[in-house]
Amino acid sequence: MIQKLPGESSKRAIITFDDGPCPQFTPKVLEVLRQHRCKAIFFVVGKKCEENPELVKDIIREGHLLANHSYNHINTDDSNFNEYKDDVKKCDIVLSKFGANSGLFRPPFGRLNLKSIYAAKSLDLKMILMSNSGGEWNYNKNESPNEIANSIISKLKNNDIILMHDNNKNIPIALEILIDYLQENQIRYDFE
Repeated sequence: MIQKLPGESSKRAIITFDDGPCPQFTPKVLEVLRQHRCKAIFFVVGKKCEENPELVKDIIREGHLLANHSYNHINTDDSNFNEYKDDVKKCDIVLSKFGANSGLFRPPFGRLNLKSIYAAKSLDLKMILMSNSGGEWNYNKNESPNEIANSIISKLKNNDIILMHDNNKNIPIALEILIDYLQENQIRYDFE
């Protein structure tokens, strides 16, 4: 399980996205990433991948990693272990059909508990959490792009794994602000 990149003094961060792909906003996110030559990790929902196969192909074509975020965005609180594990496995199958299964997993809702840990382990998936987020899916969901980006920037530390959501209308602009900040401060911002 990884919550932060290894190393203490490295000036770098990884940008990750959850809950997509989303036809309204993922293309805009991809455009910002392309303009800045930034590679990201997309923790995708399997069902949305099946609904938006061209978007998944765009993510892959542009060199980003696809990772498992379950098939139905399943909540550990609303399922038993086998239901949860099967949902995660179903997403893995979908990702494999695209030839882009990274073997990475982030539990929906960031729920780290025995169910999510054992499901990932039993499916041989490496769990990747996050160390920084703008809260745009929750406590900052009504905030402006500037406020979302500044929420991340104000907490930014070396080797952060940054969580954003590509199903939020404010994220493309917030992402632009964040990447500009990373560039100005010579912080490496990709997963390579």
